Amino acid sequence: MSHFNPESIFKTPLIGFIQINDNISNVNIVEVHIIHEYQGNGIGFDIISNIIEQAIKESKSFTIGCFIDNIRARQLYERIGFKVESITDTHYEMKYFSSGK
Repeated sequence: MSHFNPESIFKTPLIGFIQINDNISNVNIVEVHIIHEYQGNGIGFDIISNIIEQAIKESKSFTIGCFIDNIRARQLYERIGFKVESITDTHYEMKYFSSGK
């Protein structure tokens, strides 16, 4: 049995993945993973910013979560415009607020 190889389609190495739940009123990023060698180069910022831009065009709210111990992710999300809405035992649940709100 052969396995699907995404690199054969995209012709570039895969550097991570993202999981999104998109419904009528909200876009929620469930997971963002960029492999370590590519972190800190603005890739996550660009991906999330593009998704936010699309959500705003569709008049949707935008949420994301991150593990409490993932300080770099939380700092990135706060730089983009997210604010902590709630805290669980393991995660910060965050909501995006544009600079005008």
